Amino acid sequence: MLRPLGSRVLVELEPHVEQIGLLYVPDTGHRFARILRVGPGVKDLAPGDRICFPEARLISRFDRAITAVLAAHDARPLALLERRDALFICDDNVKHCWVVPKDP
Repeated sequence: MLRPLGSRVLVELEPHVEQIGLLYVPDTGHRFARILRVGPGVKDLAPGDRICFPEARLISRFDRAITAVLAAHDARPLALLERRDALFICDDNVKHCWVVPKDP
């Protein structure tokens, strides 16, 4: 298994939820993942924590290259994230992150 360095965390991505029951869920731009390993610079997250992070972190050319390398090592969908990308630690019963804009 790979061990992240610095303030990075190795996560297993959860499948993207598109429907809950009969309701179709709009794309919120957030994803959930389960932490597998943490780097030595990460103090507030632990393996087994479930986090919510912006999906945009998986889109850059660098992040796609890292995801491809991780896919060669494991059949699970893995990603390498920075600690600052984690927005929340979520319980298992949380299925979606709804971001409600404030009124001006």
